[in-house]
Amino acid sequence: MYRSIVTAIPHFEAMVPIARAAEAAGYHRLWTTESMDRDAVLRAVSVGCATSSIGVASGIAYSFTRHPLAAAAQIADAWVATDGRFLFGVGAGTRGQRKRYAAPWEHPAPQYVEYVRAVRALLSGEPVHYQGEYYQVEMPAGLGRGHVPVPIYGSGLNRIMLKYCATVCDGVGIHSLAAAPGYLEEVTMPALAEGAERNDRKPTLACWYIACVDEDEEVARQTARLQLAFYLSTPSYRTVAEHGGWGDVAARVRELATETRYQDWGRVAREVPDHVVDDLTLTGTAVQVRSRLPKLEERLAAHGIEELVFQLVGTDCTAEEVEAAGLALVSACAPR
Repeated sequence: MYRSIVTAIPHFEAMVPIARAAEAAGYHRLWTTESMDRDAVLRAVSVGCATSSIGVASGIAYSFTRHPLAAAAQIADAWVATDGRFLFGVGAGTRGQRKRYAAPWEHPAPQYVEYVRAVRALLSGEPVHYQGEYYQVEMPAGLGRGHVPVPIYGSGLNRIMLKYCATVCDGVGIHSLAAAPGYLEEVTMPALAEGAERNDRKPTLACWYIACVDEDEEVARQTARLQLAFYLSTPSYRTVAEHGGWGDVAARVRELATETRYQDWGRVAREVPDHVVDDLTLTGTAVQVRSRLPKLEERLAAHGIEELVFQLVGTDCTAEEVEAAGLALVSACAPR
């Protein structure tokens, strides 16, 4: 199984040292995330320009902030800038994220399918006359860049979006919560299988997994709790919690996050119990993490997942702390 890293962090300056260490250790790919305070494609290009062989990818960029024509131009430049190492990961985002950008997506899943098809048509280098319900793109002479063979990955957490991603994308990046015990087997994989039946290519699968390594096991667990608290505060993610039987935990996390105005994650994180940390993360000392890895990879491989993406946590951490944590994670989980 391929091993990769996703820098789910706000700190731009920590990415390159982590990426270079990952490249030297033989990791497959370095993914970068997007939020209101960061651009995933720009970050991936920055990492790609600072390295020479490791794959780079946006994981996951927002579709609703990029018209298909703008996305295609950006992707083509990213492909050239990284010497063909770029992969475009793009998602529809949550309802809350779309609301922040005043993006009125009433039907995000079918709109997402049109989006990917329009982008792929533009990257083909051929003339484009795309007339969909949500997007209309006319490029009689094409983009003039020739064929740009960038793989497009989707991502989702709920059943419908997972199915639609598998329907139209080259691959799917499975959200770390979608890998929860029970949810992966009973919701995620059946949805992906249903979507793949409608795809003319079998999508490849990568799986995010929150991972924290520290000499002090409790420090690692607390870092993981911070990320889980952030996720569980998102109303769109409550489906996983309810399926796993800890919907009450998620409800309390959302309540406390609102009460603290999303400013005191340390306090909110204390509401995340040990069993949730154990279920959803790979956490502990380097020795503990390495001992758990084979079983995790075996579980994922049994479902046809080809790439394990260790998710570095940056919530409520300084750039220096994130870089140190990233280097520890890279070292502990390095491919053999």
